[in-house]
Amino acid sequence: MDDGATFATELSHGGFVVTTRYDGAPSFDTVLRAGRDRLDASTPTTRVHVADYSRASMERLSSEDIHRLVEGSEANTKRIPSFVFIALVPTDLEFGLARMFQSLVDQAPFDAHVVRSAEEVATIVSGLRAGSEEAD
Repeated sequence: MDDGATFATELSHGGFVVTTRYDGAPSFDTVLRAGRDRLDASTPTTRVHVADYSRASMERLSSEDIHRLVEGSEANTKRIPSFVFIALVPTDLEFGLARMFQSLVDQAPFDAHVVRSAEEVATIVSGLRAGSEEAD
């Protein structure tokens, strides 16, 4: 079903980061398609996945949808075993749903962050890039 919401996925930082930017109010199916798109766009050097909801609403997502997204995220760790997920969610509703996701993936083999600003995303990415360069 077409919900009218759109998303665009792009690589940055030399493929280290893949970001999906949402517009509108995506349904579960749209968020799922966007997640697959983010995975497909990933490269062997991708370590950070960003879901940017700064121009979107999560009003169509239920707590059941969040649980289903967690299950899918945990399964995706087989494709990309070590990554960091960042949800950029500036408004209260989206922040609450993203925090629910974060708490549910607490035992997953990846780190999840929920932030309210692009500056916070940049700080996390800078720290991860610095750590990655030190490991090389």
